[in-house]
Amino acid sequence: MSETIAGVVIPDSPIAAEATSLVRETTTPLLFHHSRRVFVFGSLQARGQPAEALGHNLDPVKRPRFVPCRDRQDC
Repeated sequence: MSETIAGVVIPDSPIAAEATSLVRETTTPLLFHHSRRVFVFGSLQARGQPAEALGHNLDPVKRPRFVPCRDRQDC
C-alpha cells in the first residue's frame, strides 16, 4: 500500500522501492529524510501549493508569521 505524506502519494513501484532501499542503506538518516522532504515539497510546488508544504502539520493558530520591520523600533 502506498504511503501518503501531506497529500502526496509516495511511489511504491519496484524501481522506487529499490531506489529507496539504496538511499536508505548508503546515506545517513538525515540525508534520507531530506530527500523525502524534497520530493514532497517539489510535488506540492508542482501542484501550486508551495507555502503549505512547509507548515502543513503546524497548528494554524501557532504558525509563526513573518512581519517585516517598518523601522528600527519594530525590530
